[in-house]
Amino acid sequence: MKKIFGRGMVFCFTLALALTAFSCGGLPGSETETYIATADTVASVIRGVIGEGPHTVIVNGAITGDTIYAIKEALDSNETAMVQLDLSAATGLTSLNASAFSYVINLKSVKLPAGVTSIGAAAFSDCYGLTSVDIPVGVTNIEERAFKKCGGLTSVKIPDSVTKIRDFAFSDCYGLTSVDIPVGVENIEDGAFKKCRGLTLVKVPDSVTRIGAAAFSDCSGLTSADIPDKVTIIGICAFSGCSGLTSVDIPDSVTHIGRFVFKDCSELTSLSFVGKDTWYRTTSNKYTDGIETDVSDPVKNVDYFTSTYKDYYWYKE
Repeated sequence: MKKIFGRGMVFCFTLALALTAFSCGGLPGSETETYIATADTVASVIRGVIGEGPHTVIVNGAITGDTIYAIKEALDSNETAMVQLDLSAATGLTSLNASAFSYVINLKSVKLPAGVTSIGAAAFSDCYGLTSVDIPVGVTNIEERAFKKCGGLTSVKIPDSVTKIRDFAFSDCYGLTSVDIPVGVENIEDGAFKKCRGLTLVKVPDSVTRIGAAAFSDCSGLTSADIPDKVTIIGICAFSGCSGLTSVDIPDSVTHIGRFVFKDCSELTSLSFVGKDTWYRTTSNKYTDGIETDVSDPVKNVDYFTSTYKDYYWYKE
């Protein structure tokens, strides 16, 4: 059943219908309903939804950051109703502000509108009921902690327009099983996918030149790590706690590796270095005054990086 909301008397009449509508089960709002709203009416619609649902709320017409704030407040005031928010037909919104939906527990899915170019810091952080999000083509930045602790997310389609995935953007998304990082992203920032324990597959594009500190740490479901040939830096603890990793090849392009990079990778049996057999290990984070080390043996390298010299920085000349 669809309800269309306008202004004045029409709005009051149709809102009353929404609150007294009967679904197939006979109880008001006990099953999934679809509501159509505008920027002026969407908050009232969400507050008036009855029953767990999930209920779909479609917002048409022009919206602003104030509209998003009103939606968040309405969701917070009606936490028993799970909402699937469809903003795909809305216009006027170019960015999603910081903390736009943070800590909203009853947001089940979101379709963002075309025209959005940035998803702000912590925009969806701690939305643990969120299971899916449609990120439109045109988004270029996913800011820090944007989806942190969205434990219900199982997959996310990141469009090719995205060039920046900031620090901890998807950290603690423990339900996430796969992710395709788009071509154009150059840096996988610090902690970007930290503690994504369900992650079994990551496709890292050839455009990436740096894997940041703790970028994939504690991703215990990862069994392999394909490091592209353009990567030059692998940061501190980048793969620490990836207990499912069994083998890793370090390409010749890599020149610097941070300490604890493979700490607690208990199943790692082979660590190969392409190119030079000689690297230098050091306790200095400036990568100087290193001790020459032979890295030609993949088995010995496992011991070096998981045990004997795990707290060293590594570089080659």
